[in-house]
Amino acid sequence: MNQTATGTPSAPLPKGIMILGAAKSGTTALFYAIQNTLNKRHGTAVKGLFEPTTTQRIEEYLASGSDRVPLIKVLLGLFIRKGMDLSQAFDKKIIIYRDPRDNVISRLVFMLTRLIEPSERDKIDQVIALLQRKEREPESLSVAQIIREVGVITNRENLLASVRNNALLPAKMKRQSGDQYFMLSYEDFVEGRFDQLNGYLGFEVDPDFEVGDRHTHIVRTKSSGSWKDWFLAEDIDYFVKEVAEDYNLLGFDAEQQPNANKHLDPKIGSEYAMAQFTRVGDKHRTRKTAGNAGGKQDKASAKIEEEIEATEGLATVSKQAADAQREERKAQRQRRKAKRSAQTDAGKGG
Repeated sequence: MNQTATGTPSAPLPKGIMILGAAKSGTTALFYAIQNTLNKRHGTAVKGLFEPTTTQRIEEYLASGSDRVPLIKVLLGLFIRKGMDLSQAFDKKIIIYRDPRDNVISRLVFMLTRLIEPSERDKIDQVIALLQRKEREPESLSVAQIIREVGVITNRENLLASVRNNALLPAKMKRQSGDQYFMLSYEDFVEGRFDQLNGYLGFEVDPDFEVGDRHTHIVRTKSSGSWKDWFLAEDIDYFVKEVAEDYNLLGFDAEQQPNANKHLDPKIGSEYAMAQFTRVGDKHRTRKTAGNAGGKQDKASAKIEEEIEATEGLATVSKQAADAQREERKAQRQRRKAKRSAQTDAGKGG
């Protein structure tokens, strides 16, 4: 029997924990929640392995024995494509999934820096203009139309299908693997409903955690249901009706309809996207500075300089968006803490 850092007896810790999920489904937050719990409550220094891209990298991590409880987080698309099945090395295997409709929205806003270089200012202006138009006039553009336009701008003709397929990966995995994985809904996770997760892992996951500095840019809303302000009838047809069986398999209501009166917050839309372009530009700036310090001047430096100049005008808006995101995360933590306190008091009163 193990003990927590405070001396409280606990069940034996898992021999390994693997987290899987589609991009933009909460995998990063879950990784840090579990890592934080193991480090702080159980006195077990766990660094973990974040998004390995090859089976060899996972095997090397496991062979190193660097973590008493191996913890890895792998994106589901990559896991399926590369056949990265090392599940026998992990006795706890979790797939975190979210409403595919929300995944589509989150993916749309986050993926832009993967499709467009910071130096391509004309393309940046075009995609930001699409988001801003949608925010001003929610009924003027469907989500499908925006993604098709982004596909044209970035020369990716299959982008729309790719986004839908990514959102439905958990359903594909559940259909293929049955009960091999513990299915955790993103909606339960962000609301702090951890009872079933705790029972599966054999320890209580601390809901108060911070995402590591290297990955704070990934966090966008920590909420669900925003699709209702984004989707139009075309989106319901393409993203839901055509694949309703997948929604049913995951336990989501495929008959839900968008809001009649829509409101889109730029802080988690166009401003968030702009902040990501600035973040990438800043990263290049840091690399350039480090290269110059070592006397390394090459063509890459010139390319970096172009990217920095292209993103210079985004800095003010990006800082405001980042500040707003930090404040919102702080408020969410306080609300969760107050909710747990009220539940504890109610239990004592009973």
